[in-house]
Amino acid sequence: MRLHYLRTKERREVDFLLTEDDEPVMIVEAKRSGDAIPKQVRYFSERYNIPATVIVQFLSGERIEGGIAVRRASEFLREL
Repeated sequence: MRLHYLRTKERREVDFLLTEDDEPVMIVEAKRSGDAIPKQVRYFSERYNIPATVIVQFLSGERIEGGIAVRRASEFLREL
């Protein structure tokens, strides 16, 4: 497994891209608060068919929206 940063020429970016054997397996966007799914996460997930998770430090409730998980950072990291 490798950890990358992902950005296009148009400056769309996400915090992390996890790959296994050089194949993308997950997009991870980290936020301190708020529960909105950033549009760049949707863009990369839909365009390249890569599962995505938004991890949030201060989050009241986890959910899945349009195939993108919004999770508490502590829970997500504990499960790694």
